[in-house]
Amino acid sequence: MNKQRIATIVTITIILSLSLLLVFSATASAPNQKAFVGTWERIARKDQDGQAVTGATVPSQIIFSADGHYVQVSNPPGRAKLDKPIKEMTKEELLSRFENVSGSYGTYSISGNTLTRKLISSSAPNGEGVEFKQTYKFEGDLLILSGTTSKSEARFRRVK
Repeated sequence: MNKQRIATIVTITIILSLSLLLVFSATASAPNQKAFVGTWERIARKDQDGQAVTGATVPSQIIFSADGHYVQVSNPPGRAKLDKPIKEMTKEELLSRFENVSGSYGTYSISGNTLTRKLISSSAPNGEGVEFKQTYKFEGDLLILSGTTSKSEARFRRVK
């Protein structure tokens, strides 16, 4: 073989190797939506100032599906169980029954270290149609979601 042909083969081999390396690197660093899929339970929460939140607003469950949908519900523990129809409840009984109860359903997507959720339906109608972003990271069986413009944080543990 002549030197020019060898140089061409070496150049092509290097270009192919670099191309494969770039493809592998992009795939390895691409967000893995599969890591989100499943049921998660919120175990800790910080408000927008980074202060720990305690009490009835902490417990929450979120389910991420493989097709890009999620549902999140919050039903505080210890709510009174009343044995009477809703129509017969007093205003105070109704308020205590639904205080700190929330639910939402929507779509989600992952880009880099950002989780974007769009609310399709929510117990708070003003939130419907809103899209919000959070940064995320995984630590063992924990999913940590943080505000992009505040110090808020929610820690979720995978439900097994």
